[in-house]
Amino acid sequence: MLPSLPFDSPFFWACNVLLFMLLPMVYAMLFGNVKDRSNDKVWAYREAGVEIAFVLFPFLLYSIAHLLNSSFQSFLLSPELPMAAMIIAGIAMFSLLKGASSAQGKLPVAGLLVFQLCFMALFMSCAALVFWLTLAEEISEWFSVLNSFVAVLSLLFSYGTSAAMNYVVKHPDKVVTAS
Repeated sequence: MLPSLPFDSPFFWACNVLLFMLLPMVYAMLFGNVKDRSNDKVWAYREAGVEIAFVLFPFLLYSIAHLLNSSFQSFLLSPELPMAAMIIAGIAMFSLLKGASSAQGKLPVAGLLVFQLCFMALFMSCAALVFWLTLAEEISEWFSVLNSFVAVLSLLFSYGTSAAMNYVVKHPDKVVTAS
């Protein structure tokens, strides 16, 4: 379906980022290693993974439709990947708020605030990228690589935060902070 892509093609790199970084991350979120972890942690992490996979599913279907239609390159240049990253960053912000409220003061507020500001910056950056890609008349092919990296980075940081906060919400009594 995809033409053979040379190594200097941005679409080659964007596809490699999605295939060798994004897909293994989603697989690990759903079916990752459970050795040396309590059942509580495993299910808290998997619930966060299912939540993020649920958000990514429509984008996966949309990418498959583009692949079958031989227009996958236009999908990589479209605002859909940054939009998925923006939604996932929003999930992480919401998870931080849920975790902070259920931890009942056991988590350091300064750390949560820094994370919240970082996710707000990621959210707004993705929103700006979506806005720009929607309105731009001509887009460089290298934005496909940027779109792929934005999706991967958002997924990486958001999953870690959402999984940890999901565990805090389910087991606030097991949260211990050093003074």
